[in-house]
Amino acid sequence: MPAPRVAELGGVKRIEAAHMKATLSTRKPINKISLADLRVFPVWEYASDEEGRPGQDETWIKPVQTAVVPAGAWSQLVAASFSVNTSAAFIGFMVVTTARQSFELSPGAIVTEGAYHFIPPPRMPGAERRRAALTQALGVTFPLAYRLLVPIAGESQMREGTIV
Repeated sequence: MPAPRVAELGGVKRIEAAHMKATLSTRKPINKISLADLRVFPVWEYASDEEGRPGQDETWIKPVQTAVVPAGAWSQLVAASFSVNTSAAFIGFMVVTTARQSFELSPGAIVTEGAYHFIPPPRMPGAERRRAALTQALGVTFPLAYRLLVPIAGESQMREGTIV
């Protein structure tokens, strides 16, 4: 598999282009996404048009063959870096919707080798318990800073912010 091209941008590696093709074999359940998947394909979407395929359900995702978050899209899983107060950094994804007049960004997950760690939104029932588990497992503390690793269509800077 060819390595994806990356560029340094403020100390964060930004993915410039995917060199593989998205095929039926690249589909998977969201909790099976890996660091390698996010490096090769920085944007993913739910494979809702394929739910009838044997073995697939509403949790399955597929890569989008792009190096920018497309305009007019719902619930794109976008590669992001997360900075923790301990100066540790993680890679994962944020959920980005560009289909409305104002963009929506919400927490997704931190991905480590062999594990997927959901980041609960602050108002989600059970969020405190889930956040405590993240702190124990990875040392993650809130607020948690994030930075998308690819730009949104029409923008030159990567979006960044804080999950409170």
